[in-house]
Amino acid sequence: MPVNDDLYTALTTALGSTVDGVFDTKFPPRYVLANPAVVFTSISDVPETAIDGAIIRRVARWQVSVWAGDLVSARAVKAAVIAALHGYSGTYIARCEFENCPAEFFEEDAVPPGYHIPIDFMIQH
Repeated sequence: MPVNDDLYTALTTALGSTVDGVFDTKFPPRYVLANPAVVFTSISDVPETAIDGAIIRRVARWQVSVWAGDLVSARAVKAAVIAALHGYSGTYIARCEFENCPAEFFEEDAVPPGYHIPIDFMIQH
């Protein structure tokens, strides 16, 4: 799924050293949240078809989750993610649009406990 390559490139370029890492789908095994980090995940991928049944494009929902030990850092990374991806186009992404940011969570079970802010994007590819 090449969309993840575009997302990884856009996020690592925009966020640089403000995050410990940008991860596809999940944190690495035994990852310990020391500084802000980002995880992106495919939520859905819906084809748009022509009358002859050919897939002409696809519209996917991707979630970018910001994780941080404090809320101020989480919100700063959230703003940077939205700025980096809204309107983005790349090698495989025709257009990326900010869809919503449903909530801010405090995750007590994270190691160490931290804040989680999921951000949804709609991506045409």
